[in-house]
Amino acid sequence: MAVTDADEPHSPAWNAKFTIVDGDPGGLFTVTTGSNKQEGIITTAKGPDFEMLRNHILLVAVENDIPFATPLPTATATVVVNVQDVNEAPVFEPVEKFVSKRENLPVDSDVVQYTASDRTLHPNRKSYEVLATGTGTLIIQLEDVNENAPIIEERTIKVCNKESAPQLLSVTDKDGPGFAAPYSVSLQGMSKNNWTARRNDSKTGIVLNLVTELESGEYTVVLRLRDNDGMEQDNTVQATVCDCTGKVVSCSGQIAIGTSLPMILGTLGGVLWLLMLLMLQVLLLRLMFARRRG
Repeated sequence: MAVTDADEPHSPAWNAKFTIVDGDPGGLFTVTTGSNKQEGIITTAKGPDFEMLRNHILLVAVENDIPFATPLPTATATVVVNVQDVNEAPVFEPVEKFVSKRENLPVDSDVVQYTASDRTLHPNRKSYEVLATGTGTLIIQLEDVNENAPIIEERTIKVCNKESAPQLLSVTDKDGPGFAAPYSVSLQGMSKNNWTARRNDSKTGIVLNLVTELESGEYTVVLRLRDNDGMEQDNTVQATVCDCTGKVVSCSGQIAIGTSLPMILGTLGGVLWLLMLLMLQVLLLRLMFARRRG
């Protein structure tokens, strides 16, 4: 915006000073004095929005650096700023969205609807030359689900059959803290007759103890573990019982496979029955040969 002044050039009474006095309540524009001191330059202070307002009518006033010696009317000019539409990026609402879902969500389940809007008004043109991309942040928090029962890590132990030392069994659970310890334990079946099981002081492990003097051999101990949310599972521990005393386990000599006397007697009875059948067949064959010869 060029102006003229009849005062002495390049004096304070000649230098022009510009201000926007109306039409810019949002402070979108600013005006400065050019280097020659006789022109005003309007620039944008913020990005104008075509969708909000397409035309801005600014009233600009000009004065000198020093006040007038005599009262004079202030010169003003009206400037019309036309805002052109551009392709703006779509905007997600909100910019950052949070959603919480259970970890066992089925495949192809809907997680969340995250909406983006595009405020660009498309004029009559084939296409925009530059594509605009909007971004949003979606935070998905997975909630733990109790889907794993506690498991005993030790699968085999060795103990003495007299004054045996308690055995500390470690327990793991793939679920998070809310569905894990403290654990509870109970013995199942015949294991209740010869063993005791309890939680350790931290309630994160199991203390197994032989309370009956057993013959040396292999025994299966069945323990049912339950997490703090009620999911349970039976665990088996193979216990080798040795003929010794105290904490130091010494397994000398042959250890019997199996521990049930009726089972052993049943096996021997079956073998004897097979031998009797074989002997009977041999005897019958001899009788048949004897009759043919006679």
